[in-house]
Amino acid sequence: MKRIDAHLHYHNFTEFDEEAKAVGHENSSEHLRKVFDELDIEIGLPQSHWL
Repeated sequence: MKRIDAHLHYHNFTEFDEEAKAVGHENSSEHLRKVFDELDIEIGLPQSHWL
C-alpha cells in the first residue's frame, strides 16, 4: 500500500543539513526521493518556513 507523508519539513537551511547528517540522512531532493522509494511513500505534503 502506498503511503502519504503528511508532515514533512524541507528547506535549504544550514541547520537542516546538520540535522539530517546527525540522523544518517542527507538534506537533498535526491536523498528524499530515495527514502520515499525505499519506504513506498507516494507523496509528501511539505511544511515550509518562508522568509
